[in-house]
Amino acid sequence: MANDYSHNEKLSLKLEQATFDEIVSAIEHQSDYVFFYRSSDVDHTINYDVDLENRDVQEILDQLTANSSLTYRISGKYIFIDKKEDATVAATIKEIATALQQ
Repeated sequence: MANDYSHNEKLSLKLEQATFDEIVSAIEHQSDYVFFYRSSDVDHTINYDVDLENRDVQEILDQLTANSSLTYRISGKYIFIDKKEDATVAATIKEIATALQQ
């Protein structure tokens, strides 16, 4: 059900020299998505040129996080941005917790 929303809603973004925060803000204004991320995880020195028309949020996030240290996951209308290392650590902790429960 969570993925249905992300595949059905189409967004359009046209931004030049935009920061990560500006792109996130544009997505939030065009949709019901809410982003969660640590500002310290984002490289604020990078500016993006984004010209995407009628795309789902996953396509936009794929482009935004390509060749970066960031990854994302969508849960309903919430989008969590993490550093790739943090996501790997979280997965490892989850695996360990599952093993301990068994």
